[in-house]
Amino acid sequence: MGIRAIPDHVRQMKALAWRGPEALASTVSAEEQLIAPRTARAEELGRPVGWDDPASYRDDREETYEEAPSAPWTVGGVLARGGCLVGATAFLAIWVNGVVALFR
Repeated sequence: MGIRAIPDHVRQMKALAWRGPEALASTVSAEEQLIAPRTARAEELGRPVGWDDPASYRDDREETYEEAPSAPWTVGGVLARGGCLVGATAFLAIWVNGVVALFR
């Protein structure tokens, strides 16, 4: 089982993030643009879909993701982590030195 593609209609509905009935849209064109992805998704799923309930336009398949396999530490990873640790320690030392010098 791998990552499955999210249907275009779901992406559109998430991007629009509309709440409420389409009749509240400010123009007829906006209302039509809201109706299109909702009705298309309802036809794909074979059940009613509503803007107020994002779970209604999702199906279970798209929310299942597998975790990436855990790999042992590599030399590059250890060096990168060590470099970050040295950099953070140096920054903290300089900052503490500045605060100490401020109050002398």
